[in-house]
Amino acid sequence: MQALQPEHSLSLQGKGNVLSETVPSKPAPRFKYLLHEKGPEYVVEIIVIILGITLSFAVEEWKEQREERQKEQVYLRELLSDIQTDHQQLQEVVAETEQVIGRATRLLALSADTTFVADFNSLAADFRFVIKHPRFIVENATFSDLTSTGHMQLLTQQPFKRLLFDYYRHYESLTLVESAELDALNALAGPYLLKLPLFAVTTPEQQRQWEKARHEPEFSNVLSLRKSMGQELLENYQQALQRAVRLEQVIKQQLY
Repeated sequence: MQALQPEHSLSLQGKGNVLSETVPSKPAPRFKYLLHEKGPEYVVEIIVIILGITLSFAVEEWKEQREERQKEQVYLRELLSDIQTDHQQLQEVVAETEQVIGRATRLLALSADTTFVADFNSLAADFRFVIKHPRFIVENATFSDLTSTGHMQLLTQQPFKRLLFDYYRHYESLTLVESAELDALNALAGPYLLKLPLFAVTTPEQQRQWEKARHEPEFSNVLSLRKSMGQELLENYQQALQRAVRLEQVIKQQLY
């Protein structure tokens, strides 16, 4: 059997008489003790904290999304109001443009008929109506607000946003056609506006002026131009009306 070694031993080494001591084992560190005794409790506390933070973020996100949906609803209702105003105006413009085309067609027929005894007051009234220029002015306050403030992102339906942009782009192209038609009409119809009595045609001289004018090629050119450009405008107005009707339907589907 080996001899038992003492728990403490001292030894001298070399000239320096260095003391060497065998130290008894130290107790387990405190953090190991805490981890063993309090570990489950700490884990539960950490989980509760994480859940609390996660829940707090979720609630804030839900509030933000709810506020954004509320703002979206406000914008949708305002857009609907604008489009409904456009719808009504477009119906009126379409009807008026159809009348312009109809009266221009009738005047063209009368200008070619040398045997027709004209009612000069009716002739003047028709001409006044033909040179009228119905215009469509879009309601775009809400759309301008959406694009200028960056709130367009509040509209969540991408197909709807494409329809919306298409509608207002079509309006921009329509205004170009309107302006071109107005410039051409003013250039051709201007001389007749200056020399012809456009209201009460009562004197023989006024009647002779109208009788002469209605057979002139320039007079027919004015009517032909107004008719052809009126037909182009009518097509654009009808397309805008179709887009407005479609937008109304899509907006109403998103409202609650």
